Amino acid sequence: MICSSRLCSFCVFFTRCDMASKQKFCDTCQAIDRAIFSEPEVSVCLGRAADLRYRASYCVSCDKIYEFMNTNERPFWKSENALLIFNRTERSSSEFCVTISDRGVSFSAMLRLLQESSSGVLVPSLFIDVDQIRRWLRHCDEQHAGNCHKLAAWKTISPPEKLLLIDVCWGCLVEMPGTIRYCALSYIWGELPDSLETHHENIEFLKQKGSITAKDNSSLLPETIRDAIRLVQSLGQRYLWVDRLCIIQNDDENKHLNIMRMDAIYSNSYLTIVAAAGLNANHGLPGVVDGLRPRSGTQCTVNFPRGTLVSQLFCSGDRQGDEIGRVYKRGWTFQELYLSRRIVVFSEQSLDWHCQVSMWEEDIRGIPEGIEYLHHEPRRVLPFIQWPDMRMWADLVRDYNETDLTVPGNAQAAFSGIENVLRRSFPSGIFCGLPEFYFDWALLWQSGPHVERRMAINSLTGHIFPSWS
Repeated sequence: MICSSRLCSFCVFFTRCDMASKQKFCDTCQAIDRAIFSEPEVSVCLGRAADLRYRASYCVSCDKIYEFMNTNERPFWKSENALLIFNRTERSSSEFCVTISDRGVSFSAMLRLLQESSSGVLVPSLFIDVDQIRRWLRHCDEQHAGNCHKLAAWKTISPPEKLLLIDVCWGCLVEMPGTIRYCALSYIWGELPDSLETHHENIEFLKQKGSITAKDNSSLLPETIRDAIRLVQSLGQRYLWVDRLCIIQNDDENKHLNIMRMDAIYSNSYLTIVAAAGLNANHGLPGVVDGLRPRSGTQCTVNFPRGTLVSQLFCSGDRQGDEIGRVYKRGWTFQELYLSRRIVVFSEQSLDWHCQVSMWEEDIRGIPEGIEYLHHEPRRVLPFIQWPDMRMWADLVRDYNETDLTVPGNAQAAFSGIENVLRRSFPSGIFCGLPEFYFDWALLWQSGPHVERRMAINSLTGHIFPSWS
């Protein structure tokens, strides 16, 4: 940006005239305004990309639309002949899209009406609004009994008798009954040598007040865990379960016990915090207040004579949906997401809520704010059923086989929580991944493309996986 005090009087006058000339709305934007407020079935052709760029020189709304479409960084946007159409979507009367197409390729960018009775929300750009998470939690607590909590007995997994948890107020490890309210963290470890872990040698020290957050250990605590502690504190909760600190890492018996009860740990957590961004535990949770990583998401607003449209959150990287998809591709986090009753997902630029009933994004005004509006289909959840469902079993195994595991020998361990749930509806249980009750039928499985046999030894049992599993 050029400081106006460094411009000559002629340039200052010219700049002010240029700004003033952009205060009017062109005929196309007047038509968009009518389509928004008066003619709900009308589509408006914005013309070719070259036409929009020309109108951007004198129309403030076209200038914003041009800037908005450029930010989405689609390669065919550079074409002068790309055609743009403004439409109302079928999902909501307050949601619109600008579709750009060229040579058979098209892309739509969403815009939403910014007013209290509509779905558009202008969110904080650098840091999350913790009150939004509180509203989601409160609504789920009050409205989703029988689905997300207070479940029927046959849908309930008994909590562990005891859990080692992080007390975020005291900054140390504490041993508590499994019935206590706690949050859990789902994240990727990555390669982080010398990071803080719980071992036999330091567990008593880590149970002392302030030991985890002490300066000596603070530099060794991965940033994602540190941000999770900050978030749990800001939500008014006290306890956090994180595998790196709540499992004794050099105790094979303790590790085996915790791995085999992952279903109980994650399904009984009050809220699971999902770190969808980054490649290791030092990436942090983007946007957590007082954290080291502000998020990168931005929004664009477009003013029209009778109202304003706001875009969804976007940035130069992938949208949140791509990041959450990658989380489901990680071997260990696959079951953590399926087992959790409700999760809050931190991507690089946005914050999302997923529970057994609803999915909300922070840039869409949803049910907690009083509008009956859902943007997504329900997320992938692990259904608790009373009768065997071979299709569900086959789908889970297929999806899990597409995940990535650093240690192939952990394949069965990282699926054990889901198996524990499936055993309830399959008589005789699950053996090496196959339902025993339908063992002959299950042996007829076929491998998909690009699937390789895991030859490694099972890290828990010491046995090689059978060729038929």
